[in-house]
Amino acid sequence: MLIILSAWMVGINIATFIAYGVDRVRARSNRQRISEKTLLVMGLCGGSPGAYIAQRALHHKLRNTTFQHQFTMIVLVQLVALTIVLVAMELGDYSFYNLFHRSHAALL
Repeated sequence: MLIILSAWMVGINIATFIAYGVDRVRARSNRQRISEKTLLVMGLCGGSPGAYIAQRALHHKLRNTTFQHQFTMIVLVQLVALTIVLVAMELGDYSFYNLFHRSHAALL
């Protein structure tokens, strides 16, 4: 499972970086662009590190504040999800169901 996840992360980040590069070239030559939605979805699917690197290396999408806000929200959601996974792994015995079930029960 770890090998599949690692391969996915490498692949999606390379694909995301390339997509930003293609969009950058198309923007400069007034050709049909890759939609912002597609770039954001690629980031959401795990390509946010590749997107971040591409934005900085290619100086692309940095001035678009709406896009940057949306991208930042995606990264924050991913960080929260990663934190939840790491905490659940650290707890060991507890499944995700038990982790959330216990926290909701405490609120009642």
